[in-house]
Parts: sequence; C-alpha cells; structure tokens
Amino acid sequence: MDLLTVVYRNELHLLELQAYSMAYYFDHEIQNIYVILNDDTLTHGDIDVSWYGDLGYKVRIFHRNEFGYYPSSHLSGWYTQQICKILGTAHAESNWCMILDAKTWFIRPFDIEEIFDQYNRAHCESWTCNSPHWQSGLQFLKQKYNITNFNWISPAGVPFLAYTHAMRDMVMNEPNFVEWFESNCQFPSKVNPDTYGITEFLCYSAWISKNNLFDDLYSGKQQFSVYNLADWEVDNFYNWFVKLQGDDKALTASIHPRAYKLLDADQRFAWDEFVKDRI
Repeated sequence: MDLLTVVYRNELHLLELQAYSMAYYFDHEIQNIYVILNDDTLTHGDIDVSWYGDLGYKVRIFHRNEFGYYPSSHLSGWYTQQICKILGTAHAESNWCMILDAKTWFIRPFDIEEIFDQYNRAHCESWTCNSPHWQSGLQFLKQKYNITNFNWISPAGVPFLAYTHAMRDMVMNEPNFVEWFESNCQFPSKVNPDTYGITEFLCYSAWISKNNLFDDLYSGKQQFSVYNLADWEVDNFYNWFVKLQGDDKALTASIHPRAYKLLDADQRFAWDEFVKDRI
C-alpha cells in the first residue's frame, strides 16, 4: 500500500506534523509515500524528507505539472487538489493507495490487518448518500454510468482507500479526464448552472459501482475510525473531542484550519495537548 498527500505552501507545517505521525506510528508496511505539490510556488526542495524519519527513503515528491496538470485559473485549490489526488493515485505503484490531506494525522500505531482482510479487500463500508449537498453530482454520475446500485465508499473523506488500477481505468476511460472533471466539479449556481459538484471520491465510488467492483475490493466492514472536524461542526467540538479520546479504533484525526481558528482558547489548548501527546 502507498500513502498519498496533496499539499499547498501554507500547509507545509501541517504536512510536517503528518510526517512525524507517520514516522512515529509506521514501521515498513507501506511501499511509497507520495507528496503531490499543488502550488506553483512549491518545489521538491520545500519538502524535507527527514521529517519522515526512517521512512524518508520511501518519500516520492511530484509537482502537479509532472502529471501534465496545469489547473484552470478559475478553480480554487479545493477543486485542484481533488484532481491531484486522482492523478497521483493513478500513478501510484502499489495496488492500494491511502489518500490523505496534509491535516490528516495518525494518532496510534498502524496495523495493516485493520486495513485489509485475508482476501486483500479493504475494510471499508458503503453508505447511502441522502445529503442534498451531493445530490446533483450523485445523480449526474448515476446517469452517466447507468448506475442503479450506488456504493458510496466510506469514509467519504480522508483517509480514503482507493484501488489504484480502478482509479487509473477511470481516468483512462474519459478522453480528456481533467477537462471533464474541471467542467463538472463546481457546484451549480445561477452564474454557472451547467456543472454538477462532482468530487474525487464520488467519481471513484461511481466507477466502482458502474463496474460492480465493490464486493471484490471492499469487505463492507469498517475496522478503524477517523475523526475530521470541519468549520461548520465547531459547535459540536466538545462531543467530537470526547468521542475521539474514548475511541480505541481512531486511526486519524484532523481539524480544518478554518475550524481551528473558530475554537476558543480552552478548545485549542485541549486539541494542542492531544496532538502533543499522540505525535
């Protein structure tokens, strides 16, 4: 299995902590650690492989331009990082790739048996998407691929386990995948009504569903849990944090930088101390 993270310049301090968490909790169960630079101001030299400790020799750094990707100027980084995740995974060497954000930090030892079963299927569930936020993208992809039984692979965010051959096939199936994705990734609005809000993981889940691959690639059983706090969830920080601390299955935890800024002093202190204790 490979690990893959997409990073911007203003996230380098987050990437450094992620690297420390990998160095602390991983032995040598992984083949490669891919770092994808999604910023024109970043170069390979900005990534210090010593952050990764004994895993430093596994680090592979790519700028998005090396994949032939030059983003459209009207797209924000949230959209371009999705394409970087897709292209990076499609270029990965291992059969499986765990996709991360720079803010995704490991908080306990990594056990490969929690990730795969005896048939080398990833321990992930599928779930029904009822949120109106994703319906336009979901319906667009179901119609495009003629899908009746849609498996949205859990978790819908990071860390996300993708089968690299399937991701590669998805990209190759579209005559110009990047152009197609960029044309359909923004959410529909009065200004731009002819786009659908597709995402990287929604597209991948659709491809898996189209080809009836879920049962072949995924066990349907979640063996680990992940904790991600977004800015719109800040009011629930206390319950989120208590649950995180009491969950022995929690593998990763992250707080979005926008959410961190909204925390009060006591909440920041609690989170900072948790990170110091775990990483």
